[in-house]
Amino acid sequence: MLRATPARALLSLWKRFWFEPISPSSICLFRILFGLLALLNGLAYLPDLLVWFGSQGAAPMKAVLTTTNNPLSHWLAQHPLSDSTYVRLLYAQIIASGCLIVGLQSRLSLIVWWVVALLLRARNPVFWHQCDVFLRLAAFPLLFAPLSERFSLDHLLSKKARPEKFAPWAQRLIQLQMCAIYFEGFFEKLGGLLWRDGIAVYYALHFPDGMRHSVPAWMDHEWIYNVLTYFTFYIEMSLWFLVWFPPLRYPILLGGIVFHLGIQYFLHLDYLEFAIMIYYATFLPPQDLDRLAARLWPKR
Repeated sequence: MLRATPARALLSLWKRFWFEPISPSSICLFRILFGLLALLNGLAYLPDLLVWFGSQGAAPMKAVLTTTNNPLSHWLAQHPLSDSTYVRLLYAQIIASGCLIVGLQSRLSLIVWWVVALLLRARNPVFWHQCDVFLRLAAFPLLFAPLSERFSLDHLLSKKARPEKFAPWAQRLIQLQMCAIYFEGFFEKLGGLLWRDGIAVYYALHFPDGMRHSVPAWMDHEWIYNVLTYFTFYIEMSLWFLVWFPPLRYPILLGGIVFHLGIQYFLHLDYLEFAIMIYYATFLPPQDLDRLAARLWPKR
């Protein structure tokens, strides 16, 4: 019996982590942020959509098939879609993003968004950026989350009695995705000589083609680059490990926001920094969000 105790404790911890019901406020906030970012991303595609995905665009289907074994790409080669269809698909994705923001038919909207994202990826797999990747990664587990139970028109219009708490396993998958991103980034940097020497940020901020703003004179000192380089190590390590400890969570998330907004200010990286920051919503304690919502929208 004594030998079974640690195993039982581990099993109990496993069950609590994945299945102990919690308020869906955090994952519903993530749905809103996901929708906002997906909307901005879709609008950014509009002006040059046919350049990258059209029949006369930069990626003929024959060329695409030499770069991928994706079965969906081969299906599109055999059943080509017209340019007008791709335009309609993108508009459908943009509308679905808006529905996610307001929580209208959230699950159906997410399915529409995800299917269009997969089709666009299959049509031109060489045209992508990390924001696309992160959104596609998060979309699949998000499909199984209680999307409309808070902050949504679906919840507001529903007349059915609904449970207050849900098993968080889909939310945990999204949290682990974020941790995997930082884990990979941390250990990849750990193997880099410039990072270990404390000067990698200097080179990152002196890359002319990728700069949004120049480094101001007061920052252009070796010791500042050393601090920023080692701060990058610290914040990336914290965001896959220390973030799981509740007393440390808010300071670490705040540090991550400062870190990513700094990158966004200096470098041209599209929506990459925002794509990773929206994951932070899944780590916000749902009871804190519930209290905030109760203050902002008191029940009468």
